[in-house]
Amino acid sequence: MGPWTYYLPFIVGLLLPFGLHQAFFSSARMAGLEAWQQWGLLGLYGVGLAVSFQALMIGAQGAFAQVLPVPIGRSVRGRSAVVAGGALIATVLVGMATLFLYDQGSEGPGLIAAIITGVAALISLIAYVWAWPLAVRDFASR
Repeated sequence: MGPWTYYLPFIVGLLLPFGLHQAFFSSARMAGLEAWQQWGLLGLYGVGLAVSFQALMIGAQGAFAQVLPVPIGRSVRGRSAVVAGGALIATVLVGMATLFLYDQGSEGPGLIAAIITGVAALISLIAYVWAWPLAVRDFASR
């Protein structure tokens, strides 16, 4: 997997809101803002979406390819990568649903979704860090 393939979700997520800027600017929430505030908020949406897309790609790599990178040239492999990757995917997707629920004014369901997001993030982090001692060296001469 080359660098373009690996970082393409980040680039697409960063550029997608700018392609849809008219839809953002015509919403009632952004109509009352000044132009510099609208563009600044659009940039923040782009960064948030880019990080979300990249996290989904890393989660898919763990859940389906059963490998997650660890610092210093190592990789978590096997069941730990599947658990951490699946929980990372759940964190991102339920987190997006949480933001949508809060945006629509549903505080009760939004709070439940936020709790589920936090639990999924905690599971992902614990599974990932727990597997660090068993991480296999990548690209080592055998």
